[in-house]
Parts: sequence; structure tokens; C-alpha cells
Amino acid sequence: MRRILGIALGLSSWIAATAPASGQTRDVAGAVALFEAGRLSAAKEAFKALAQARAHDAVPPTYLGRIALTQNDPGEAADWLERAVALDDTSSLIHTWLARAYGGKAERSRAFGRVRYARRLRDELLRAVELDPANAEARSMLVDFYVQAPGLMGGSRERAEAQLAELRRRDPWRAYASAIRLHRRDHDMAAVEREQLARARDFPDSAQARFELGLLYAELEQYSRAATVLEPLASATPPHRAALYQLGRIGAISGERLDRAEWALVAYVRGASTDDKYLAAAHWRLGMIYERLGDPAHARTEYENSLMIDPTDTSVIRALRRLR
Repeated sequence: MRRILGIALGLSSWIAATAPASGQTRDVAGAVALFEAGRLSAAKEAFKALAQARAHDAVPPTYLGRIALTQNDPGEAADWLERAVALDDTSSLIHTWLARAYGGKAERSRAFGRVRYARRLRDELLRAVELDPANAEARSMLVDFYVQAPGLMGGSRERAEAQLAELRRRDPWRAYASAIRLHRRDHDMAAVEREQLARARDFPDSAQARFELGLLYAELEQYSRAATVLEPLASATPPHRAALYQLGRIGAISGERLDRAEWALVAYVRGASTDDKYLAAAHWRLGMIYERLGDPAHARTEYENSLMIDPTDTSVIRALRRLR
């Protein structure tokens, strides 16, 4: 949410600074409204018309690039955003989005192209932070780049640490996320835990920080600690739905706190929509809990409910066969 809000605020300032006069402003505002409403096809047509009518305005190609990014077309995104940068080289946001497009192109390229686009990605990010040293999104991407890229492409642990240090000063929340990714890449789970604990301490009102700490303990198979962290989230009003599911899943796997695990999954299932992607898994885990509780009838019912949603899940099929 912080990342989205930061980009949205920056974009609003940029649009205000580049806005045309009266009637044209309404045209841009209408196209932006289509984009923000998720009506991407209509927004694309509106911005294409604006791009033709106002060839010297960076706003339409910027949005057309963002639409292409949303539609997972980094090639088209790069074409539009390069045009936008040519029209307005002073926008840190445009350079950041162009870096994203180059990152997508690098992922889809062969060796030589990967190197070329990775370097362009780096250059765009460096330009973005040069224009706006407070652009935490670009700094976070630079941390990832410097850690992941080989030296031939400009990768450097020292440069990554320098960007991370600056990020800690300017945006502690995003700095924690970057540091966690960095330590995971090093397979240093003790350092990951330290960062997660520090983030939960520094952001005591953040459900996300506590939830991710609980997930870490579950990943480390420290189930009692995971349940202790997740329980208050699951018991909140309204409950944290992902915490409900994870609390139940942990109980089903570990066999601990089965009463609370059952409660959590029943609450999760009752509040789920029909297209909930975890609904089948919730029924499966609930069946596991009933098996542990020595209630095969209820376990069978939950396994059958799970298979009604996802009839291909072999784990549930085997569990049901075991009961028959």
C-alpha cells in the first residue's frame, strides 16, 4: 500500500505539472479515470487518440506504457515510455516505469539482449534517483539489481548495500522489504528473521509486518511461534483472512492447537467467496484436522468439498481414498 500510495502521489504531482489547458485537461482526466477504473482497453484507445492529437505531450505515451506493463507487454511498454522520456526527461517516475519495461525485456531476451536491457534498466534507475533522491521505488529496484546482476552487468554487493543504507534513511518500510529479499538470496534465514522482527517492532500497527513474521516462522517449521504471532490477527475484528487460513494450515500440519485451527478454518470457509483461490485448500486442511481429531465422517465431508472445487488435487484424492 505504501508503494502504491507513493507512486500515486508522485503521479498526481507530475500530471498537475504537465497538465494542458481546460478542455484538454478534461480529456486527460477522463482517460486517467478509465485507467484507474481498470478499463484498460478503453483507456488505451483514449490515450492513443490523445497521443496523436498532442504529439509533444508526455502524458499519453506514459500511460500507454503503463497500460502495456499492466498487460505484461514490456516491449510495447518500452516503446511508449522511451517516447515519453524523449518528451520529458525530468520525470523520475517515467524513468522508473521505463526501467520496469527494460527489466521485462531482459527477462525475455537471450544472453546478449539480457545484458543490454539490464544495463538500460540500471541506467534508468540511476537517472530516476538522480532526478528525485527520495524515489524509494527506484532505490529498492537498484538494491535488487546490484545484488542479482553479475559484475559484467554492473552488479555489486557494495553498491547494493549503499542503496540499502540510503533507503533505510528515506523509507524504512521499503528498506526492510529490500533487506529481507537480499538476505533470502544469501540463504541467511537468521538475518531474515532479524529484519522481520525489527520491522514488526518499528511498525507495531502493521498487520502485514506481523503476518509475514508469522509466515516466516511457519516456513522455518517453528509452528508454535507462528501460531502465537498469527492468533491475534485471526481474532481481530474484522479478522485478517489470510491469518485465519494460515493459522488453520499450521494446525493441520503440526497437530498443535487443533481447536483453534479448526475454528480458524471454519471461519475462513464461512467468509469465503466461491472464487476464493484458497477455498479448496481450506476444506482439505480442515479435513486433515478432523482426521487428527478422530472424526473421519467430518474429514470425509471436507475432502469431498475440496474435490468439488478442485477435482485434480491428488493430495486430497489420496486422503479420501485412505478414509474409504
